[in-house]
Amino acid sequence: MCAWAAGWQPEAVWANLLPVKKEDLALLYTSVELRALVVTLENHLNGKSTAAPKISHQCHFSKWLDTEGLERHKAQPDFQCIEPLHQQVHELAANILDLQTLGKNHEALLQLDELYKLTDSFLKLLQPLLQKN
Repeated sequence: MCAWAAGWQPEAVWANLLPVKKEDLALLYTSVELRALVVTLENHLNGKSTAAPKISHQCHFSKWLDTEGLERHKAQPDFQCIEPLHQQVHELAANILDLQTLGKNHEALLQLDELYKLTDSFLKLLQPLLQKN
């Protein structure tokens, strides 16, 4: 193990990444959680998983957004756009799951592309908040 640790090198792309401050780890966690939610939803719709994702409008990010996030980032222009887009992502994911529950799986699958686009837009808004630390 010591030889491995001594010779370990990070991926080249990691070398230029800035560390995330402890206060903003929620932003990083949100990126991971949201991607996992979308993948879980897609797998559920495609029959690859019987477990439906839990879609909550009071997720960890929402709580952070209303407290520490607001305090730390309220002056940043990007911050004002985040909550509405975050709500849109949750609403569309919930609608897709509702369609599937009603037996309208094809319609639900057709909306996945829009969910991916909304999710990407949301995650792009988080990046400047992480980089402004």
